[in-house]
Amino acid sequence: MHIFTLAALLRLQRGVRLHHICQRHLHATHATSSEWCVGQPFSNPLDELKKLLQVPLIKDENLIFKPTQTEIRKAQNIFQGNRVEPLKGIVNLDQLPARDLPEIAFIGQSNVGKSSLVKSLFRSLNPKTNHRLTVSKKAGHTRTLRFYEIPRKFSLVDMPGYGENMPEHFVRSAEAYIMTRQTSRLKMTFSLLDAHRGMTENDQEFLDKLQNSNASFCLVLTKIDKVPHSHVLRAFLALNEYREKHLSTALPQIFLVSSLSGAGIPLLRSFIAYVTGNIRISGH
Repeated sequence: MHIFTLAALLRLQRGVRLHHICQRHLHATHATSSEWCVGQPFSNPLDELKKLLQVPLIKDENLIFKPTQTEIRKAQNIFQGNRVEPLKGIVNLDQLPARDLPEIAFIGQSNVGKSSLVKSLFRSLNPKTNHRLTVSKKAGHTRTLRFYEIPRKFSLVDMPGYGENMPEHFVRSAEAYIMTRQTSRLKMTFSLLDAHRGMTENDQEFLDKLQNSNASFCLVLTKIDKVPHSHVLRAFLALNEYREKHLSTALPQIFLVSSLSGAGIPLLRSFIAYVTGNIRISGH
């Protein structure tokens, strides 16, 4: 991995934020999910960071998931062309749904934006077709395993957040769920980290547990619209370095997303659709 000097970081334009990945809105001051157009190219927010550096940001072989525009559009249809059904929150593992559907799980520190990301993933490009999706109304208030199901497609599990003052049984239930389902229905665990806070000790502790569990997992930096490019870059580099040194079982590609602007959402949708077996990706 390249080690970047402070001078390289200072070359970034201070105060510039990662709001606009859809080319049509690169220079707008505000962008919402409803402004993302199927007819416009869907991009990886990481490409915006690459433009500001004179040296390679990551190794090419680490960008292993590179769907075509057509494949990305197919994934959008899965999320936006089907109604999502919130199921009852689960406290005990004996209450897990009996449906034979592939599952993916979101885990992260309290207030990392898990519930907001869930809502953004299922938000339609057309506001008129949006339906009400119930998520935790207050940040950090997910207290159960919350299942969201697209019938006949997959289930998404929003797990309780970890961190300070979090009851131990919340963490145990999340860990037990991963260990129980990883050999059957759980296709991928998405570990969410806040781009503003960066990787914390609590994050490292849980990532190490995922590594030791042999579960399939990947890393997602959230809230990239809240901080300048330079801040996102520092968070990305620190996380990527930790991944290379300590997380050999993690997907080498790190996803960057904003639930507010929609940046990175189409790519993440595509990856979810792929790992749950709902779309095929050329070359995979």
